Amino acid sequence: MIFDVTYDESKTKQNQRNNILNQAFRLFIEKGIQNATLQDIAEACSIQRRTVYLYYKNKEDVALELVRNVILEFKRVSVSSKIPDYLDTGYARIEYMLYTYLEYLLNNEDVVLFTVQADYFFHKSYGETNAGNAFISVYQEHGQIFQNELQRGIKDGSIKKQYSQNLEAVFFVSLSAVMALAQRFLFREEIIRMESGHDRKSISLLVEVILSGLKA
Repeated sequence: MIFDVTYDESKTKQNQRNNILNQAFRLFIEKGIQNATLQDIAEACSIQRRTVYLYYKNKEDVALELVRNVILEFKRVSVSSKIPDYLDTGYARIEYMLYTYLEYLLNNEDVVLFTVQADYFFHKSYGETNAGNAFISVYQEHGQIFQNELQRGIKDGSIKKQYSQNLEAVFFVSLSAVMALAQRFLFREEIIRMESGHDRKSISLLVEVILSGLKA
């Protein structure tokens, strides 16, 4: 993912800000947010550390800026992935949503790996920051769409009625399971392949299992 944020500042400053963000994004994935330093970021940008302070007050501030932009990217993908009208059953529409979500995760490995680092680094302060609140907002927005399609499938008979009282839980378990397995494989794929012989194709199998459990 390439960051290209826009602020009310000169083009030179904006380019430098984006340079800082993109180098920090790479370093946070490679070293972990907790291990990377502002000095590391400055050196990667070929600038002095004091220059970074002109844009961000500390490492956490840089990380939060990245989190906010990852959230915006998730929102952008959600908007651009409108469910086609020709899919006229709730099951078909849920199937489209899950496979679109999976495709995005597999095609954006760096975003998935960054979420691993961000989840670990901010887990104690989650919900106490604007970024945390924004994640909650995105979760609720996606959850409502998913639940509406589940309800549609229950009404048209394409999804099992037994889930009618647990729509939010079905959404949470389904997307969380896919994200968690994607994070695990993309973070430790070589180790998992050596240990068990499995690779990222197993994530597609997980989606199939979820869908088979929903289908009436």
